[in-house]
Amino acid sequence: MISIPPTTPKSLKDPSNIQIRNALLSSSHMQPLNRYVKKLRETLGPTVFIPDFDPLDGGIDAEFIFLLEKPGPKTDKRNIGSGFISRDNNDETAKNIFNFMNAIGLDRNRTILWNTIPYWDGGRRFKADDVKYGIQLLDGIFALLPKKKAVILVGNQAQKAEKLIKHKNIKIFKSAHPSPITRACNRSRWESIPNEWSKILS
Repeated sequence: MISIPPTTPKSLKDPSNIQIRNALLSSSHMQPLNRYVKKLRETLGPTVFIPDFDPLDGGIDAEFIFLLEKPGPKTDKRNIGSGFISRDNNDETAKNIFNFMNAIGLDRNRTILWNTIPYWDGGRRFKADDVKYGIQLLDGIFALLPKKKAVILVGNQAQKAEKLIKHKNIKIFKSAHPSPITRACNRSRWESIPNEWSKILS
């Protein structure tokens, strides 16, 4: 049996915690998502990195899909990252996600994190074609989540997916992005994020 230490913000800076997540990837609630990521990696090739879903989140049992914008360098295991899209990654945005979800009492096993642009390409720029392509991929993710209740579009790029999603039988919520940039540029919008996220529980 795998021993899972308590999770804390930025805990994936510890290589031993990354090893535990890797071991948990074989769990049954992760296997369909693993196959999805593997196929996407084969399609896109080695010039970009697609992180794995975090097996401590809900996997295919998730009710709430938090669609963010783009993975950052701390997801890229080819360099300094964990290899996962996770609230436990060693960066400030992940830390904010962790703290905001704790603040509203949202169990992580009810959630899944994904990005509008599902890959890290070495830069933070949002290219229109990449956003469009990522939105087209969402149907493949949704098809693997039979318990889904709502999608939360987190940030301006993610909110471009609303047109596609609104025709589906799923509730849509929106919020600002929990990045340090949002906090610096618009503190009130950043502080409103937990309240916006809490609406999914009502």
